[in-house]
Amino acid sequence: MIQVTVEYVLRPGAEEKFEQALSRMQERVKGFDGYLGEELCQSTAEDGKFVTIFYWRDRETMAAWRQDPEHLKVQQLGREEIFAWYRIRVAEVEREYGSDEPASSVKLRLEKLTPQLCVLRGREPFDQEIYKSPDFWRHVSLM
Repeated sequence: MIQVTVEYVLRPGAEEKFEQALSRMQERVKGFDGYLGEELCQSTAEDGKFVTIFYWRDRETMAAWRQDPEHLKVQQLGREEIFAWYRIRVAEVEREYGSDEPASSVKLRLEKLTPQLCVLRGREPFDQEIYKSPDFWRHVSLM
């Protein structure tokens, strides 16, 4: 499995363009052979920093996505109009192990988006108070 980690900060006022590009690419990538999924998270260490992790079956399928014409257009848009900065890391997953994921953490993973992006995606913003709960921290896996 290949894991692609993209760290980035959005330019001020680029949230709507980002959300539109993200939605377009999420729909397109679902049809790509070898695409296994993604996670979008906001950094708790740096304000305004996001991390998206993509999972691919192998290098060949990831390379095919990198050459997709629509994806190349969105990459250019990102560099020119959306991202203040970005960094991409590509790694081969050597091993993956762990316990079964608690059902409560699945919902929390879906709500790791910032309140603004939750609203843009038509979701209710998550409750910031949840971070104060000891139960929350038992179910969060660190990346």
